[in-house]
Amino acid sequence: DGPRGRERIRVPRPLVLTGARTVQVVWRPEGESFRIHSAPPGSDDAWDLHAEAVLATPAAKGPVDLEGARARCAEADDGATFHRAAGEAGLDLGPAFRWIGPVRRTDGEAVAEMRAADPAELEGFDVPPGLLDALFQLIGMAFPRDAVARVHVPVAIERVRFHAGRSDRWSPGRCSRPGTTARPPATS
Repeated sequence: DGPRGRERIRVPRPLVLTGARTVQVVWRPEGESFRIHSAPPGSDDAWDLHAEAVLATPAAKGPVDLEGARARCAEADDGATFHRAAGEAGLDLGPAFRWIGPVRRTDGEAVAEMRAADPAELEGFDVPPGLLDALFQLIGMAFPRDAVARVHVPVAIERVRFHAGRSDRWSPGRCSRPGTTARPPATS
């Protein structure tokens, strides 16, 4: 199949589920884009935009250089350390969202092995929700150490690529400060 992806992902207002809300996903096939809105129950005109993105078929760039990423990321860690820090910061992730295994990291970049807690979580999804959340967690692990103890919510993502049929389960992630651009993953 080749890589699939999402581009120009924007999260202007995170969807916080603290009470009842009606959620609507608007798919626009002509532009292959979608938007996620929500409103309080019974409201017809108070819809909030939470996220939008364009689906994309990224240009073929070859496989990601995982060995290069592991070499650049000299600091070894594991998912348990990250989940403990997230819990201390007030973000309690249940088992379906604990995909991160062994991690290599440095400020600005991290690479981790992803593992589903239950193989049934893989069924019926191109990209399982727990994996997608773990990819955001991985980007958080690339933040400088003094920022990892805080919970971060992404507000914009330039590009995400998914590769089908990969034999490994490792995933690289990069982050950049607002107003800068993360360097693209190296390819081999």
